[in-house]
Amino acid sequence: MPAVGPASLSPAALLRRYRASLRAKLVSIVVAPLLVALLVLLLIMGLWGNRAFQALLAYKVNSDLLVAHEYFEHMVGGVEDRVLQEARSHALVAGLGRGNAMPAILADARRTHGLDFLQLLDPQGRLLAAAPAGTGADPAAWRIVSSAAAGRAAAATDAWSEAQLASVSAELARRAQVALRPTANAVPTDKTLETRGMVVHAAAPVFDEAGTLVAILHGGTLLNNNLGFIDTINALVYQPESLPRGSQGTATLFLDDTRIATNVRLFHGERALGTRVSRQVRDKVLLRGEKVGLFLLLGVAGALFSLLWARRVFAPMARMVGTMRALKAGNTGARVGPVGSEDELGQLAGQFDQLLSDLQQRNAQLKDWADSLDRKVAERTRELEESNAVLRAARQQLITSEKLAVAGQLTAGVAHEVNNPIAVIQGNLDVAREILGPAAEPVRHELRLIDEQVRRIQQLTNRLLQFVRPEAYAGNMERLDVGEVAAGCVDLVRHMLKGASIRVELDCLATRQVRISRSELQQVVVNLLTNAIHAMPEGGTLTLGTRDWEGQGVTLHVRDTGHGIREEDLPNLFNPFFTTKKQMGTGLGLSISYALVERYGGRITVESAVGQGAEFIVWLREDGAAPAQAEAGGGEP
Repeated sequence: MPAVGPASLSPAALLRRYRASLRAKLVSIVVAPLLVALLVLLLIMGLWGNRAFQALLAYKVNSDLLVAHEYFEHMVGGVEDRVLQEARSHALVAGLGRGNAMPAILADARRTHGLDFLQLLDPQGRLLAAAPAGTGADPAAWRIVSSAAAGRAAAATDAWSEAQLASVSAELARRAQVALRPTANAVPTDKTLETRGMVVHAAAPVFDEAGTLVAILHGGTLLNNNLGFIDTINALVYQPESLPRGSQGTATLFLDDTRIATNVRLFHGERALGTRVSRQVRDKVLLRGEKVGLFLLLGVAGALFSLLWARRVFAPMARMVGTMRALKAGNTGARVGPVGSEDELGQLAGQFDQLLSDLQQRNAQLKDWADSLDRKVAERTRELEESNAVLRAARQQLITSEKLAVAGQLTAGVAHEVNNPIAVIQGNLDVAREILGPAAEPVRHELRLIDEQVRRIQQLTNRLLQFVRPEAYAGNMERLDVGEVAAGCVDLVRHMLKGASIRVELDCLATRQVRISRSELQQVVVNLLTNAIHAMPEGGTLTLGTRDWEGQGVTLHVRDTGHGIREEDLPNLFNPFFTTKKQMGTGLGLSISYALVERYGGRITVESAVGQGAEFIVWLREDGAAPAQAEAGGGEP
């Protein structure tokens, strides 16, 4: 067991123990005034007797007035705190960029903080928005607004005229009105209605995220007819146990000599609002402040020490409350900081800061985990989409292979079963013409129709054979100017342009050449030109152009201003036997063209929207690489 000696009871040790104990400080605050009051009372009773007792009563009155004054100052400070808190709120700063939303934000803040009005002013004091709506006549004239414009929040109590109240809102002006009651011994007046209002108001600067002053928030509350305020003062000053049995204290707020808020009641129980003090009280108390003002000054001086002492003790708690308000407003970095106290409140402030730091670190970890999870989900989603794309491509390739197999079987049968009868028909048709000679003239049209249908059947069988075995129809590869070949193809479809209001524009700017079969390139271009002409039955513009495909080859562009292609048809456009021409097409033209271009390592893409025409782009590689080589070399369009 440690020894207890004189050193442990030294003044320095006792002072350290006192500083580290909140209980000791609170007991001191409570007991010290009582001890001082007891000693003073004993001294007064011993020296002055009845005179001292009267002075003590006066001190009691002064103390009561001091309590009322402190509560009033607390109320003024509360208005300032609420306006300053809202000025620092994230919702208000974020709403500055949305002017139409500001009245609703101010109305919600006014209800939340229990204020009678809130006004948002620009840095020069001009009204931007208000709740309730009003003109806010010349708010820049108030001293507190000038203080807020300089970056400092301030509060004040002022008597506003009826016009000033009405500029805020007509309702505020109506609430301020107090009907004057005839009062004996009062100073005579012709007024029947007090229209001025006593207003507690405050102004605070509003800064943006960069710390620049962007606005001023001005708000306050009306004290006229504010019965809750005056009843609270009465309850604080006159505790039930401090009054004689059957009596009650009174509290009144005056505007000049008129009661604008009071708990004094008339004989029939109605509050004495609008009554006025007598001439003697008005002259001595309200105008000159004799005796009572002196007593009040002495009371304030006597209580100042206790108030400052209590404020120092509770400073850490006030700092913690301010920190919590800052956190609520969105400042996650707010901390209490050093408080200069070693007692329980000082320790609590330190633990509170540590808790906030730990919480911020945990939130940062949770955010990092959430971001990591989002990235992993995005990566897995992308991998799944790529896998689905590969599966769709494989499925499409399988379908195409199956169609090719079917087409191959059909082609073999067509080549064997159709070509021979067609050759017999064509041969006999030629023999009939020779035998009949001029006698065939009456059926010349019918014979020509038979020729056309025979040629159509031959073209169909040739297209099928070319689609199934394109290598059998491949031409000799040579290095070609794509623009030159494309321009020549226009002449091949010139007969289709006769009678059609279609204007052809050439825009061939490519400087590179590609290695490809001329006949196959002509077949691709003619097929695209034919489709473009068919897409513009009412006329339009057909644009044929070429561009250099940087580092790869040449792109050929065929663009029309026709009716366009439906979005649901785009994925099937290059599938075998798919056609949008109904009875006019076989569905093999684009399929054959795509197969020809793909054999040289290229692609055909299309961009279209209904009613806006379509553009087909042929991507041709400079070296005419085979498909396997193209995939190994990269650069797929």
